[in-house]
Amino acid sequence: HLGAKSTDEAMGKLRALLPEKRRKDAVLAVEYVMTASPEWFDKATPEQEKEFFQRSLQWLADKYGADRIVTASIHRDEATPHLSAFVVPLTQDKRLSAKEFIGSRDKMRADQSSYAGCVADLGLERGIEGSKATHQTIQQHYAAVERGVKPLAVITPKAVEPRVLRKGLFSSDVETPEV
Repeated sequence: HLGAKSTDEAMGKLRALLPEKRRKDAVLAVEYVMTASPEWFDKATPEQEKEFFQRSLQWLADKYGADRIVTASIHRDEATPHLSAFVVPLTQDKRLSAKEFIGSRDKMRADQSSYAGCVADLGLERGIEGSKATHQTIQQHYAAVERGVKPLAVITPKAVEPRVLRKGLFSSDVETPEV
């Protein structure tokens, strides 16, 4: 655990970091969720897990400054352990700007590659660059799990056997069922 140990302490640290003048709709903190696949965690030793989380936190501190991390904690209460960190999006000139802080798609892509390089020797690989996969919130994930997956149709050998429509001496017409 890094930073604030309680909600009150986190709010105090956040208020201390925020500029006095700011827009009403300004983003006050950006949440980073840093994790690996469940398969990696299944195989990882306790030392590797500890190293993964230490490096993740160090990457954030090196990138944004440890003073801008309001709080960071490891969550083990869900299927896959993860580090959740809240970082105040201050620009170099001490303005709040999540847009400038996070940057363009190219900058985010570069950040993902940089982070992947930080943990690569732990046996982790960067995700597919340019993937069209979309983020799914935890709520969306659990809602999908609750709905369940439609069972696949049972396919029997008889169901996929072509049906002969017309037999000829040198050729036949057959109908192949669609599965």
